[in-house]
Amino acid sequence: MRHPYQDPQKLNLPMFDYLYRLWRIFFDISRFRLRPQDLPYSPRFLQFSLGLYTLLNAALAGLTQPWYQALFIGSMQTLLLILLTSALLRLVRYQARLNQTLIALSGTGSLFSLLNLPLGIWLSLTKEGETAPALPVLLLLFLVGWNLSVYAHIFRHTLSTHYFWGFITAFVLSLLSGSILNSLLG
Repeated sequence: MRHPYQDPQKLNLPMFDYLYRLWRIFFDISRFRLRPQDLPYSPRFLQFSLGLYTLLNAALAGLTQPWYQALFIGSMQTLLLILLTSALLRLVRYQARLNQTLIALSGTGSLFSLLNLPLGIWLSLTKEGETAPALPVLLLLFLVGWNLSVYAHIFRHTLSTHYFWGFITAFVLSLLSGSILNSLLG
């Protein structure tokens, strides 16, 4: 099968066309049309998607935190994604799938962070003591559920198992990551 991603120099595309193609790949994974194994093994693509994941999560955290703490949060979320996914794949002896899995997780995570930014801005404009508007809260809950479903889809294919176990894996890793991050922030 021909991979949907190729090196931009080989494709001879302007950078914006190349970035558009990358976002389409992440969007197609989010719509359950592509799987992590449809992505190529690419250290450059992995670096790009992890960097983007870090920056967008830092931007989200920056809505409520000072810039240095937001950058720490974004970096820790990326580090936890790498460590927990690596540990899981090592445990089940699927280390060869790490590159593609991390690309899929960080790329789709970046897409959801980008979608969450306007909602986060909307919610951050709520004055202290006021009740948050229902619409952005409901949309945020929808995006969290969709993100969890996409991660379940990715883990289902990575672990070659049923969707139920992919969902359980995604849920447990999300809870574990969140609790570690909360304990670090104290």
